[in-house]
This record gives sequence, structure tokens and C-alpha cells, in this order.
Amino acid sequence: MFEFNDIDALILSSLSYFDVLDFKEPLSVTDFAHELLVSPKYMDQQRTDLYTLKTLEFLQQFAFERYQSLMITDVFNDNKQSGLVMQKIEDDDHVYLCFRGSEMLDEEYQRCGWEDWEDNLDIFLSVTAQQLLALKRFQMEDYHGKRIYLLGHSKGGNLALSLSLLCSKQQLDQIEGVYAFNAPGINPDMLAAYKQRADDLDYLAKLHLIENENDVVSAFFMHLKEPEIIASCYDDRNLQQLCHAHQVYAYKLDQHGFVSAKQKSRMPKLMEAAINNVFMKQSKEKRAAFINDCLSYLRTN
Repeated sequence: MFEFNDIDALILSSLSYFDVLDFKEPLSVTDFAHELLVSPKYMDQQRTDLYTLKTLEFLQQFAFERYQSLMITDVFNDNKQSGLVMQKIEDDDHVYLCFRGSEMLDEEYQRCGWEDWEDNLDIFLSVTAQQLLALKRFQMEDYHGKRIYLLGHSKGGNLALSLSLLCSKQQLDQIEGVYAFNAPGINPDMLAAYKQRADDLDYLAKLHLIENENDVVSAFFMHLKEPEIIASCYDDRNLQQLCHAHQVYAYKLDQHGFVSAKQKSRMPKLMEAAINNVFMKQSKEKRAAFINDCLSYLRTN
């Protein structure tokens, strides 16, 4: 019997960054990973930036035969419009909804290349278009009584968290767990609107917030609960190291799983103070003016 764990959640979240090409019928995670990691023809159609290549190198270490019973049964790829990408993976008893995080500037696969980043900026102000679209897709599905896991890294983790807040009580009862890796927290306005659920101990028990000790992105906004802090493979001394520390491959692992760290390092703490104690304390009008200036700049190409 397949026993799902934290590392499985990280692996499935990592795989969500890669397109399932010509998807027409259910495909096992094992076969998808084999195609991705072994087939040169398949890799030719994926992105080849440094972070993608290092993610592939990270995935090479795992035995994907473990996932033969997990089937990719649906792929929603709205990259050319909203930027939302999610994979639906199932076994006999569970559904795993895997949300892709933000991608690099991508003029080939997206309308202007900035869809994810426009949506990221909207998180500072309200519920975003991707969060609402993820909720709509979630409400449309029939999961046939199966238990549900919501998974994602970075923006994907934020989508998983926000969906768990926005969904109905009946849908929440179907959710077994929510895994968010290096994910931004929840906008204070949204947190206030859903305070009753955010304070519910049964709800909080479903959440698994897992953060790299040197990750700055997860310092944005409010944590729903205290995260598990993991030792980093990268330092925090310059921007390049901080960018690597945010990625799925930057968690330190040993034969038992994640290697714990005592606390977040200096740069995430500085970012948390700047965002949560300074920027988010401004009036909504001031925040909106700044965000709209940023959005205008992105839309000029």
C-alpha cells in the first residue's frame, strides 16, 4: 500500500513544473518521470533554464518505481491566459492536486510572459485571478469520495493554501492534507475574512508548511501556523544564493528525509519585517498605487 509522506509531496510538487506533453489518457507518475528524465526527445520540449536543469538533477536521485500506482488523470494548463497550471494525480483512495509555482519570463508559453508575476503582485491586495480559477476548477470536479491532498511549491503552495481557505466546509472535509513548500503566506485582508477557519485547530492540523531556512519568499504575508524549517543546501550571502535557496532542490535531505534547522536566517527575517511590518501596514490605497505602477511596467513588455 502506498504511504504518502513529506518527500512524496515535494517530488510531486517538483514534477508539476514540467508539461505532460500530448496528454490524452491516464499516465503513471513513474512513466512520466521516466520520459522526463530519460528521453532526450521529451526533454527537448521542456524549458532549459538553470533552475529547471537543477530540478531535473534533483529528481534523478529518487526511485520513481514507488509511484507506479499513482496516475496522472487530468492536466489543466492555462499558461497562455491566467498562468494557472495544475495536475490531478490519483490512486485507489486519494487525489493529489499539484499546483505549479511561478515560472520565469516566458514569452513562448504565456501571452506576455508575466502572467504569474502579475498574479503574484495581486496577492498584496486581494484574492487573485489564479486563486479564484483554482477554486472554480476544484468545485467542478467529482472526486468520488476520495481523500484529497493539495500540493505546491512557491506560488503553487500559496494556491493550495488559499484553496483550503476558500473552499466549502463539505470540500474541506474531503481534504486530508495541504503541503506548501516555500510558499508565501496569506494576505492579511484575506486572513481576516476567513479568520474562523484560519483559527480552527482541525483545519490547521491538515496544513504542512515546509520552508528552507534561507528562503525569503515564504516570509511574505501571514503564516497560518508555525512552519517546519529545513536546512538549506545554499547560503544567504548574495542574490544568486537566495534564488537557489527558494527552489525545490535546495532542501537538505538525508536517508531519513528532511534535515531540520533551528530557525530562519537573517535575510528572510529582514524580508518579513519589510513586507509585513512596513509595506503591508500602509493603507490599501497606497499599496494599490504601488502595485498598479508595477503592473503597468510589466504590461509594457
